[in-house]
Amino acid sequence: MARIDQYVDDRLGIYSVLVGVFLVLTALGTLAGQPWNTDPTVVITLIRLVGVVAVLGIGTGLLWLAGQ
Repeated sequence: MARIDQYVDDRLGIYSVLVGVFLVLTALGTLAGQPWNTDPTVVITLIRLVGVVAVLGIGTGLLWLAGQ
């Protein structure tokens, strides 16, 4: 059975792609769940949306760095 490091020079690149994809999918899933419908407070909804945008930015940035 072949190991993955035989085919890839940088194992950290594989992990950063996997984590980046996970973060982007998590952010999109959170947006699809419509967090603004679960709590009537505007402040909490804005905090959640800022968090989603931050996670989306971190995931996208990680994928961009992995592609460099």
